[in-house]
Amino acid sequence: FAQAHASRESDTGSPFSTMSFDIGNGVLATGYAAATYNQTAYLSSLSMKQAQLYQEKNYHISWISIVRSDLREMMNISTTRISNYMMVATLIMGVATDALLGVTFDSSCPAFLVNGFWVSIGLSILFFTMAIMFSVKGQNSAFLNTMRLLTWEMRPENPSKYTFDYMKANSR
Repeated sequence: FAQAHASRESDTGSPFSTMSFDIGNGVLATGYAAATYNQTAYLSSLSMKQAQLYQEKNYHISWISIVRSDLREMMNISTTRISNYMMVATLIMGVATDALLGVTFDSSCPAFLVNGFWVSIGLSILFFTMAIMFSVKGQNSAFLNTMRLLTWEMRPENPSKYTFDYMKANSR
């Protein structure tokens, strides 16, 4: 060790020149390490904030999608129920129409009974026809209002123009 140290002194002429080089090298390495650490921390923070913004945007898009899906399901439930009522009303109206066309009375039947039957069959056909018309109108209204709700009130936002400056966002 003493021989190596003596040869160093003879090359540079001073024992402090190698020590000052070592100190300068250490300071430079420490400065480089600090800068690298700061750059890594900065980039990690930047990527974390960017991921946070993407997560928030995806959350809002997913929420709108779920709400729209729920609205479609509720509309489908309502229109299916209306369709079932319309089918029942059509079947009963068919039975009433069949009774209108297929019933005959004996000549000994009292007139008030025959007239009461024809009036009740006529009114039942009228009311079932109105029920079918209103159910068709209700279905059309359900489809129209659901379409308006989905296209005007609960539509997803337009995609961004990708002009967001992540460097400015990170400095905040």
